[in-house]
Amino acid sequence: MGKVAVVAVRRRLESLHTGANVYLSVLIDTLREAGFEIRLVFAPESAFGGLPIARVGHDFLKRTSQIIWPGTLCLGRMFLSLRLRVWARFWRRLGLEIRRLAGADFPDPIARASVPLSQTEAQTLAAAIDAEAPDLVVAEYSALGPVLTKLQTPGVSKAILLHDLFSQRAQTMRANDKPVDFTELSLKEEAAMCAAADQLIYASRAEREVLSPLLPDKVHHWLAPLRQPCQVIAPSGQPRALFMGVRHRGNLDALEFLMEEIWPQVTAQVPDAELCIVGEIGRYLKPEWRRQPGVRIHGIVEDLAQFGGADTIGLAPTRRASP
Repeated sequence: MGKVAVVAVRRRLESLHTGANVYLSVLIDTLREAGFEIRLVFAPESAFGGLPIARVGHDFLKRTSQIIWPGTLCLGRMFLSLRLRVWARFWRRLGLEIRRLAGADFPDPIARASVPLSQTEAQTLAAAIDAEAPDLVVAEYSALGPVLTKLQTPGVSKAILLHDLFSQRAQTMRANDKPVDFTELSLKEEAAMCAAADQLIYASRAEREVLSPLLPDKVHHWLAPLRQPCQVIAPSGQPRALFMGVRHRGNLDALEFLMEEIWPQVTAQVPDAELCIVGEIGRYLKPEWRRQPGVRIHGIVEDLAQFGGADTIGLAPTRRASP
């Protein structure tokens, strides 16, 4: 029997190739190449977000041997929560949205992605992980770090995948006079949440440099991007730019910067230039942005290679982001 690696998550994973899921895909592929059998374990309640039903992406199913989601009913790729708190949260959210449509003004809720799980949910998640008798457990994000203290499997190696330091993201938002849309914590607090891990795995070398001095007794890895061969696309003579992403404040701000300030200057000098917008971020273009010359909205795609080639340049007009 091969080695077993459990990856613990607390969010919806509907596609392996969008947004933060890209980092998770690199981790999973790296572990598979190292000979691990991959099992995904979801936090029973908070992984649903604001909905009581979730679909796991087909690419995750192909790369993992088992999906474990405590307290759910599995219907193929769909998982239906059987927990009252998940449904109560959904009905509260639905009620607020109905009142908002009726004209009531409510502030957007503060995200709790940086907050550790409740003791009850953390214990349930830890028990589900222990049941798999893993050789390695990787918790995604610092907020799941405290779950590692509850594991009972003897000799298990414990790691945390960090592809965003919440403390640094908040710092950047404040520096740009933007509201922090999640529960804020300091770098010292975030480091304390990672104390139970033996290894810390970073998607960003910059974040490794920030956090590693606070945890000198840990092993700190940089998860380098996987380079895969792709088809060479012949030049077409059509100048093209590519902007891609999921919906979060940083990407929305970058999109506004691109459409309000950058793209009008580009088309003023290169009238036939084309702008391809890929990913769920395309749904958030204002009508006047959609009417700008050369704008093409493609949504979520399976293969980004179709947008490559010598005529294409990728755009990342970021005004605020974590390292």
